[in-house]
Amino acid sequence: MFKTIFGKQLFLYICIISISFFTLGTSLSQIYKSYFIDRQENALIEQGGRISKLILSNVRINRTGSQIIYIDSVSYERIKEEARILSEYLDSNFIFTDADFNIEISDTAEGKLNVSSLPEIQKVLDGEIVTLEGTLGGMYSETKLTVAYPIVTTRTVGVIFMSSSMNSLKENISEVVRMTTLCVMLSGSIAFVLIYISSRSMSKPLQEMNEAAKVIASGDFEKRIEVNSIDEVGQLAESFNNMARSLDEQEKTRREFIANISHDLRSPLTSIIGFLQAIKDGTIPHERQERYITIILDECIRLSKLANDLLDISKFQVIDDIEVFKEDFDINELIRNIIIQFEHKAKSKDISLTISFANDKDMVRADYDKIKRVFYNLLDNAFKFTPDGGSIKVETSVKDKKVYVSVKDNGLGIKEEDKNRIFERFYKADSSRGKDKSGSGLGLAIVREFIRAHNEKIMVNSEEGKGSEFIFTLSEAEEIKGK
Repeated sequence: MFKTIFGKQLFLYICIISISFFTLGTSLSQIYKSYFIDRQENALIEQGGRISKLILSNVRINRTGSQIIYIDSVSYERIKEEARILSEYLDSNFIFTDADFNIEISDTAEGKLNVSSLPEIQKVLDGEIVTLEGTLGGMYSETKLTVAYPIVTTRTVGVIFMSSSMNSLKENISEVVRMTTLCVMLSGSIAFVLIYISSRSMSKPLQEMNEAAKVIASGDFEKRIEVNSIDEVGQLAESFNNMARSLDEQEKTRREFIANISHDLRSPLTSIIGFLQAIKDGTIPHERQERYITIILDECIRLSKLANDLLDISKFQVIDDIEVFKEDFDINELIRNIIIQFEHKAKSKDISLTISFANDKDMVRADYDKIKRVFYNLLDNAFKFTPDGGSIKVETSVKDKKVYVSVKDNGLGIKEEDKNRIFERFYKADSSRGKDKSGSGLGLAIVREFIRAHNEKIMVNSEEGKGSEFIFTLSEAEEIKGK
């Protein structure tokens, strides 16, 4: 039971509720007991006060103050009748004694009360009202609540003893306690059911997540959890589903990447092995060998580029911050130098390549090698997805101390659902791999990482079938800013 969150939570709640109800029940029992006893005591005191006034108005005290003398027989009967009525009303016993505790009027006894030995009795003789619990010196066979009310003139001349049965009080208290206990038990049962349901509803999604995590750990990323609430547990379940969804997408991307990269490695290696075998066997004449050696060299360069891309992307996964060495340089000159490298490809595909610079020189402050790689990858991408006879335009503009570099083509364009993923590592939007099969799906990921390392932005505008435009920003050089 204590090995699960449900068991721990249920046990904790039950302990809290049990302790709370026990404390509440005990407290209420004491409160009820005090309430009934205090109420009865106050009633007896009030009764004693009324009878005391009645007695004082119907008796006189002798000169020595030691004897109570009734005015007449009517006065005696009046006192006795009033005491009887009040006794019946409060369900109590009445005894009136002189200062020596000789019984003057009583509904139960006569003679003398044996109360002189009681420690509280002296306070009564001193004129204080005293409450006693007991048999009143053996007068009663059961425990009673007794109020001793002194009758005082110049001194205490008599005492009124009013006693109420403790059994009846206890019965009243027991009845209230019994009702309270029933209410507490009923409330406890309802609380237990609610706690059980609440604990189960909170722990069930966690158990489902635990089971789902085991399934995902085994390699099945399609497992999902049903979300039935919007609280923290529901949010956690939703986050878990998002994580599983992301892992599923990454796994699909990884598989696609492995398939793509295997193709990218197998194709040039097959060509290299085939041509080298043909040269070795003499199948290719000596005068034609230079042409095939050039092809082999191109394939080796392609493999080297792929290896460098893989090495770079693995570094990005391990290192949070890419090291950037900034310097001032002319971005226009860098663009010209790279475009020269693509002249042969532009002629072979009959692609119109135009350039438009904002100024003769656009000085920027950035890492030269990384920006060179960024522009090269963007231009290479444009050539891959621009059909023969198409056009590519490279343009720079300056705004708010930023240089904007744009590479625009009229090629295949990008599907709307692919726009948010084209910068992901290993993702290739051209699922058919297009006409150019040299891509590895890493170029744009490298571009984004390098631009982010400069704290700059890269944006894409594209429409399927109408081409794409990639724009990235660079900060102007310090010497330009100072002018």
